[in-house]
Amino acid sequence: MLAACTSPGASPPDPPGSPSGTAARAAAGTPSPGPTAGGAGRSGGTWGDTWGGTWGDTQGDTWGGTWSGAWGDTGPEPPPLGGDERDLGLTLLLGSDPPRFVDVDTGRGRAVTGLPRGVRDWYVWRAGDRFAVTRLTSETGPRTYLLDRRGRASRSPWRDFGAPSLDGRGVWQLERPGDGSQEGVARAGDRCVLREVDARGRDRRPPRPARCDLRVGPDTEAGLITTGPDEATLTDRSGRVLVRQPRIVAATRDHALTSDVAGDAPYVLWDLRTGARETVPRPATPYEPGEGVVSPDGRWVLLEHGHPSWRGGPAQLLDLWALDLRERRWTRLPSMPVVASLKHTDHRWLPDGRLVIAGDFERVDRAVAVWRPGEPRLAVRRLPGQERFTSFVV
Repeated sequence: MLAACTSPGASPPDPPGSPSGTAARAAAGTPSPGPTAGGAGRSGGTWGDTWGGTWGDTQGDTWGGTWSGAWGDTGPEPPPLGGDERDLGLTLLLGSDPPRFVDVDTGRGRAVTGLPRGVRDWYVWRAGDRFAVTRLTSETGPRTYLLDRRGRASRSPWRDFGAPSLDGRGVWQLERPGDGSQEGVARAGDRCVLREVDARGRDRRPPRPARCDLRVGPDTEAGLITTGPDEATLTDRSGRVLVRQPRIVAATRDHALTSDVAGDAPYVLWDLRTGARETVPRPATPYEPGEGVVSPDGRWVLLEHGHPSWRGGPAQLLDLWALDLRERRWTRLPSMPVVASLKHTDHRWLPDGRLVIAGDFERVDRAVAVWRPGEPRLAVRRLPGQERFTSFVV
């Protein structure tokens, strides 16, 4: 089963918008139909703006194919997030200030209590059968709180935060020898201790030495991914290195998807059982993706591509593509690309195989969209009046 950045084992988001490639990708993809024009605000109807004419399958195919080649500061502006408005049956914990539980269909919510106020970078995740919120920016380093059934927060014993354990019942953290902290700036050559710690502060496996300038996570079925300045490493539970490459996009129990750091070379799919490798063409989008977000059944890897300063800013572009590992085929998600705030947009797979996308979208404001692989349109709900958030969990 694929398990890169899946909930609960998702790693905290990188700083928004860090594409490293600018040349258009020549790889073949499978464009999804674009949004259909229609009225907004009717349950069961079509959601989106009318674009001075009919926005149907022909125009959608154009967006999925030729438009990506013209993506740049002079390219056409994409339509707003669109789809069919209907009940989604979801309650989300949003990483707003303060974090809130929100019923997506009714808009009703309640705030988490017991947290410091004025924190803009809450990362929310599942810690086993409980919710957890992590304060990523602090003078004293990350701080994690566990929530009870009533949404009240209490401090956890975790002194640092690298990534949740695969099962959500612990945290991977880098600690400096001596005081167990991660204060100060990591320098090349510094040595830390990499630990997986449970909710009581106990080691789940023997600690091991590691460089202090690593980015830790995600934790996957094959093992833990760590990324340094020059290379990324996939290490199994025994500490054996399975893959060492410039970049590891996603990992599964049996496979790893890797790439160069910046360039147009195809991805490489590694078979961890046999050592065999094969190339996978990049999708038809000109920017480097973030980490792979993998479906629970292990078939799909979702990759987010973004333009952090479209037309010179402040507008940003979001473009989501899903790789079908069974068919080795890319699919651009419906309604993509879209103008959105990259920092305030997140996505997670549900256990039933649906993908949830939530965030801040141009001309729509806060909204939630759901997609199941193979469906030609998104199901969407607005979140009127909701504050911005940087992450969410279901």
